[in-house]
Amino acid sequence: MIKIRSFFERCMSWMGKPVAAVPLLFLTAVVCCLGAVLVSTAFGGERHLRFLIYGIFQGCFWGWLVCLICHRHSWLCYIASALMLLTLLIETAHYILFEHVIDYDSFRLVLNTDPVEIKGFFKQFFSKGVILWTATGLIAVVALPIALTKGDERLRGKFIPFKTGLGIFLSISIIIGLFGIAKMLTILRQRDYNQIVVWQTQGSDNPELVNMTRALYSDPMLKGIVILRTVASERANIESWSSLQYSLAEQDDSAVEGMEERDSLNIVVVIGESFIRSHSSLYGYHLPVNPNLEEERDRGALTVFTDAISPANFTVLSISNLLNLNSVSRGEKWWEAAGWNTLFAKAGWRVNVFTNQYAPDKDGDLEKIFFHPLSCGANGGIHNTSTRRYDGEFLSDISARLRSRDNAAHELTIWQLRGQHFPPSSQLPADSRHPFTIDDIPADKPWLTPERRQVVADYSNATLYNDSILGGIIDLYRSRPTLLVYFSDHGEEMWDSAPFGNRNRQRPEDREWMRRQHDIPLMIWMSDSFRKNFPQLAEAVGKASALPMTTDHIGHTLLNISGIKTPYYRSELDVINRDYKPVKRKTAQGYSYE
Repeated sequence: MIKIRSFFERCMSWMGKPVAAVPLLFLTAVVCCLGAVLVSTAFGGERHLRFLIYGIFQGCFWGWLVCLICHRHSWLCYIASALMLLTLLIETAHYILFEHVIDYDSFRLVLNTDPVEIKGFFKQFFSKGVILWTATGLIAVVALPIALTKGDERLRGKFIPFKTGLGIFLSISIIIGLFGIAKMLTILRQRDYNQIVVWQTQGSDNPELVNMTRALYSDPMLKGIVILRTVASERANIESWSSLQYSLAEQDDSAVEGMEERDSLNIVVVIGESFIRSHSSLYGYHLPVNPNLEEERDRGALTVFTDAISPANFTVLSISNLLNLNSVSRGEKWWEAAGWNTLFAKAGWRVNVFTNQYAPDKDGDLEKIFFHPLSCGANGGIHNTSTRRYDGEFLSDISARLRSRDNAAHELTIWQLRGQHFPPSSQLPADSRHPFTIDDIPADKPWLTPERRQVVADYSNATLYNDSILGGIIDLYRSRPTLLVYFSDHGEEMWDSAPFGNRNRQRPEDREWMRRQHDIPLMIWMSDSFRKNFPQLAEAVGKASALPMTTDHIGHTLLNISGIKTPYYRSELDVINRDYKPVKRKTAQGYSYE
């Protein structure tokens, strides 16, 4: 027993010795590991106490490791302190300039900035005051490590009697910190960007604690690893996809033979957000959340599809697959497929893109797809240059632009809405209609607390607001021969369906979970003139409404409706074609739906 105790004390003494030698270096490391949390709290009033706890324990590990490496050499201590303080300065300057911590967009911006843009960046953001404060910070980065190193020299030896106790504290803290670090480093096990997107959204059932958010408030080392791994994987897919689109564009015109001789035709694709099928009154939901769409259905203008699913339960995975002509169920990758909007543009169609979630000045995954130069704005098309807080404001802006220009004979328009994105209460303005309250939500399940019933009521109100937006979009196209397709990017967890309120957990073995996540409303609206001019197409749409389908095949159906002839079209994936063959449906994550 004495030998065991002696061995334990020697181990703890060894653990504590490096930190006891340079305690100020250790404290510097811990503070700098808390940089994002401290800066956002100091300058933005944000509260991230949970991330503070993570940061302290992870900071103890990194601090101990730095002390272990540097404690014998003053010059190493100086360099380590300077580097750590520099990361804190960069985080602080970034928050002051952009009002948010360093994130994925920050890295994308750096990777895509050329010398001319750097000059413009400094001219726009670096006022005299900012330059002064930055210079002061750089001076501190040079001078403060000297003071810290000198301070450690004076303190050296004063903490030696406490090495064992310090070692015990460090051992416990480091073990806890290593668990957190190991959890975040699981991103390195994700084989491709699809898996990384899923990884980002996993974590605690608290949506504020998912891996993506936790990484942003983590220590600089982990934050850098997570963001670089994410952005590098994302860029690889986007660059591969973009190169393919240019390759297709350079091929002979026979790749897209062009339109058949048809009358004027307008195709509109509206992509909703987080709309679970069971919460639509078109599919039997008990609250009248879709009055406008029900009216269109009742007068014969709207065909409701009863068995449509999304290829993924995350926006990026869903939309990147549905905008291309791959088949997820057949194991095909979206970045190896032709974008159907690019084919429309090549065939001479005017292509408009209006998304209230993305803007062309961003450099993320879906921005590159939505606003690709080969399709977006093609043949006189227009696109949004910014987004608005609410879909109604966005619709008003775009409507004014559409009414001020001439219509093209053949026009493809893609809309993407904010829809019912979490939290649903934030997706509609205060002065909008709020007829639904918790009294409209039955407390028929044990987990339906008043707070959760309120979330369901908020979701119902957001769905009603979304219905009014869809009605407004339909009104824009009533006088033209138009076919409009509306569907949601994915489903959603909602408390009156299950004891869950977010998509932070993957439960593919649960059949009901799969349906809540992937069952979506899909409907096709046809104007009076479309049904008159294209009766066979209208009839084919009606006959297909009960067939099982996935939205990643929607491009083949749109190509059929357009009359465009291209070798990339596959009739067996086109739900309104007589050759259509339903496949055993799978998701982008590899989950089997059937």
